[in-house]
Amino acid sequence: MNQGESVATQQDVKMTLATAAQVPSGAMPSSGGQWQAGTVSCKFHQKIKVDGQPVIYEAQCIFTYSGGKTADGIADFPTPFLDTVVLKPKIGKLKEKNIDVLLNGDAYTSPYGNTLEIKSHRKLKLN
Repeated sequence: MNQGESVATQQDVKMTLATAAQVPSGAMPSSGGQWQAGTVSCKFHQKIKVDGQPVIYEAQCIFTYSGGKTADGIADFPTPFLDTVVLKPKIGKLKEKNIDVLLNGDAYTSPYGNTLEIKSHRKLKLN
């Protein structure tokens, strides 16, 4: 492992909601529907900690779209529509016991525009 890398804990996972214009197939943009984020769940590395917190190697959040109208504007959009976003690390960037960990700047945006991103300044220090 490389000392000095900014690694992630669960508190470092940031969520960004898709805009009202980024809607599921069959929904009308800007018809009152909106995205909501669920709770972030993480997978924790068993041996690596930073600032007393376990380092994570995967983060997941289920975003829910509700409200609005169908694309033809006639009916209410059938809800809820779920967008599961899973953030995994870049392979081989920083690894311990064959498990890659999430680093500052790692991000994934779903086709619907919902995003999980790592914002961390927690430096890994090896003793």
